[in-house]
Amino acid sequence: MEKNKVQNTPTTNKKLIEWVNRMAKLCGPDKIVWIDGSEEQKLILEKECVASGELIRLNPEKLPGCFLHRTAQDDVARTSILLLFAPRKNTMPARTITGCPPLPLTVRPGRSLKTR
Repeated sequence: MEKNKVQNTPTTNKKLIEWVNRMAKLCGPDKIVWIDGSEEQKLILEKECVASGELIRLNPEKLPGCFLHRTAQDDVARTSILLLFAPRKNTMPARTITGCPPLPLTVRPGRSLKTR
């Protein structure tokens, strides 16, 4: 078996298979899992996530089938609000028409914010 080559695909869509192969070559995953939406696969994924601590099972009497999921402290979703763009030229406005800073936060050239 060629490393990172998709095999036993649940689809015959050649463009999808080619795309998955390109992404696998680019990203180099240990394995590729096709999500089929089955109850069996859902239970396997829940069990893996609970075992790793990624999911915390909530009280099954009050909230059956519910979990708490917290992102990692270094997850990009948490750190994206900390992104700061400081262009060399004043190509981006420091304020928008509504007076709110554009997202992600930009500052005028030559200025920066102190970090903690």
